[in-house]
Parts: sequence; C-alpha cells; structure tokens
Amino acid sequence: MLSDEEIIDAVQAALHQLYDTQALRGNLLVQVLGLSDAPRAVSELRQIITEAIQSLRPDETVPADAGAWRVYEILEYRFLQQVGQAEVAKQLGLSVRHLRREERRAAEMLAQALRPRLGNTAAEEGIAAVTTTAPPADAALGRRDLAWLDDQATRSEVNLADALVQVIKVTQPLAAARQIAVELDAPQTTRVAIQAVAVRQMVLELLTVAIRHAITSPVKIRLRRGDDVVGIEVEACCGELSADDRQDFEDTLQMTRQIASRCEGTVEATLDACSFRARILLTLPQDVPVLVIDDNEDTLRLLRRYTVGTSFRIMAASTLSQALDLAAETRPHIIVLDVLMPHVDGWELLAQLRQHPLTMDAPVLVCSILTQEDLALSLGASEYLRKPVTRQAFLQALERHRHRGAPVLPPAS
Repeated sequence: MLSDEEIIDAVQAALHQLYDTQALRGNLLVQVLGLSDAPRAVSELRQIITEAIQSLRPDETVPADAGAWRVYEILEYRFLQQVGQAEVAKQLGLSVRHLRREERRAAEMLAQALRPRLGNTAAEEGIAAVTTTAPPADAALGRRDLAWLDDQATRSEVNLADALVQVIKVTQPLAAARQIAVELDAPQTTRVAIQAVAVRQMVLELLTVAIRHAITSPVKIRLRRGDDVVGIEVEACCGELSADDRQDFEDTLQMTRQIASRCEGTVEATLDACSFRARILLTLPQDVPVLVIDDNEDTLRLLRRYTVGTSFRIMAASTLSQALDLAAETRPHIIVLDVLMPHVDGWELLAQLRQHPLTMDAPVLVCSILTQEDLALSLGASEYLRKPVTRQAFLQALERHRHRGAPVLPPAS
C-alpha cells in the first residue's frame, strides 16, 4: 500500500506535469491507477485529474472567502489553466511563498478526492517499491525548470531592440573568448507588449548555440515586425559537428520551444556543418475593444484595472443608446453586460444586443451577482461570470472570446 505522503507527492508532481506528456507518462499515478497498458494513458490520467479538481468546486452557497474556494481556485487556475504563481498569489491576496504552501495543501485535498481509486488500485496491484518508480529528484527539477516563466505571465511593453542588446551583453564574454562578433539589425522603435523575460531567454538559448559553433564572424541577429507578429532571426556560419553537439542542440531547441509555446510563439532552427539558422516567431496581442455595459463606477474601475497591461481596451456604457453609439464607433469584439441595473432591464437589453446589427455578432458575457447562468445562456449570452469576478477569471473569459486572424510576417527585403 502507498502511504499518504507518497500519494500526495505523486499527485503534486502530476499537477506540475499536467501538460507535459512525456513527464506525465512516467508519473506513479499511471501505474497506481492501472493505466500502464492503456493506449491513451496520459489523456486518461489528465481527464481523471481534471474531473477530480472539478469535483472539489464548492457549492455556490459556500462563502467566497471559505478555504474550500481557495483550494479549488489554486487547482483550477494554477494547474488546469496554467496561470503563473505571481498572478494567482496576487488574486488570492497571498505571497508567492505562501501560495507554494497552499499548493501543497491543495494537492493533499486532491489526493483525498482521488484516494478511493488510488487506494483500491494500489492494493490490488500490490505496489510496494514506490522509490523504484517515482521520478528522481533531478528529473522533477528538470520538469519545473520553466517555473520562472510562470512568475512573468503578465505581458509588459518593452523595446525589443533594447532587450536584444541586453542579451548580447550577457553573451559578450563567450563571444570574446571565441573571437566572434555579434551584429544586431533591429529598428529602435519596435515596442511591443510581450513576455520580455521569455523572449530574452529564448534568444539567449539560440544565440549561445550560434556563438559556440560559429567559425567565422559575425553572428547576426535580425528583428522584423509585421502588423500582428514579430520575428527574431539568428544566423551563423558553422563547421563540423559531433554527435554530442547535435544532441546539445536538440536539447536547446526543445527547451526554447517549450518557452515559446507559453507565450504564443514558435521556434524553427537548423544546425549543420555549414550554418546555424533560427527564427522565433511571436504573435503580438491585438488591440481588442471590449464594451462594458454597467452603471456601477466601482465595477468599471475594477475591470479597467484588470485590463491594464493587456491588449483589451475597456469602453463603458450604462444604457442601450450609449452602447450602440460606442458600438458604431469602435465595433467591439466582446460585450460585458451586467443584467442587474436599477434603471435598465438587463434581460431586455441582452435580447436587444443579440438582435441589433451593430452588436449581434459580438459575444456577450453576462457578469452579475445573480445566479441565473442558465437563463443568460438561453437568451444568447456566450458566457456567464459571477460577481465578484477575479482578474484572472475575467481575462481568461476575454481570451476565450478573442477573435484573431492568422499572423503573417512580411517577406524579408
């Protein structure tokens, strides 16, 4: 039989591995749950964990400040939605250190929810040698080596040219030792809202590969920007490669792609006996007009504060006529509606929004203290948010209804 601590450790590891298919396949829970021979073991385990988390969602009658909600929100936002530690800690009013302790407590509660299945299966299969199947400590650290990125989840506006200059400075000792110069071709006005730390780390990973294998100077970095995408290219002339060189390159490329996938980007790179070529392609957040129909000034200030530093732009109205005037000017991508207003019938307003040519194609998110989700959805709302709504829940809802075309980078001149 497995001890409680062993089960909790396995559950906590699975939470961190939830979207890392290779790592999750080696988690102890696969064996404990009898999924070892299942053709879709990882998908089944992920589904079991997701359902167990949803089973911990408290009833709506439970006070919002109850501990059960904190446990559920940590599991939902940190692990199912992959929200960064810093952001979740801020929303819950905790320090990051305190949140880490609460994550352990949440894993304990999830282990309890899974215990009937875990205990029975473990006993039937006679699992005893846990230490032989548990992932080693250094492997666990390897799976969490992107934890720093979770603390940088909020985008901020940066000058990419300045960011690339900083990366080049970091690699200067390595380049000098190999007598390799690094040339940068980047417009000085390239300011974008993006995850700056992630971008710097990706460029650093690829630039060090180029410097280590370059046989002629210089290594070149180019920055190009389109309307909704930015490309960062690294090139170098290289020589013969060993098997270890190729393996190191593959490891670096895998790491860089993992980082890119967390900030809506892709990475392409090749390394052979002649050259190194790499390109990071990052989708830029587009300005998304959001029409909020609510007569509560406190709510409007809160939602505006929630969207600071994001691509969402809040416009406010308290009547249908105001809403239609704004809709005619800006064509909002999303509408957020409070149906409980003293001078407006919110349900009637919802019906009119769904029928009016200016707003009928925009998703309407009803945000209210009422418990009328089914009614709202039946009347044409795309989603229902219960007040008080957290910043993360609000932004996640907006992201789900963002409409964006495929990015196109202009051809190189």
